[in-house]
Amino acid sequence: MTTCTSGLWSSDPEEMECVPAVALIAGGYHKHGKDVEVYGEGFHKYLHDLPNKRNFHTLNLVDSYLLLCGGKEGHSKTSCLQLNEDRNTWDEHSSMIYDRYKHNGVVL
Repeated sequence: MTTCTSGLWSSDPEEMECVPAVALIAGGYHKHGKDVEVYGEGFHKYLHDLPNKRNFHTLNLVDSYLLLCGGKEGHSKTSCLQLNEDRNTWDEHSSMIYDRYKHNGVVL
């Protein structure tokens, strides 16, 4: 994965190639609250379930890792999870000070 840190690319932009985008869908309501799926052109894959149900959460790509925060179910209102791609698991990342659900997030 190519990253940009402090204004510097980890790979030479001249040598980069574009790859088709995919969509990652995580959580939801009712029985699908722990499901995680990836969709792309001619591609569909299930990833490891979330450790608990999540709905009304945010999911952002931050410094090349996926960060899922908040949600309306139980302790998920204050917790953030990070996708561990090596183990295909969702690990605890951090705790927020306030409950968050039905919120928005943006990566700057």
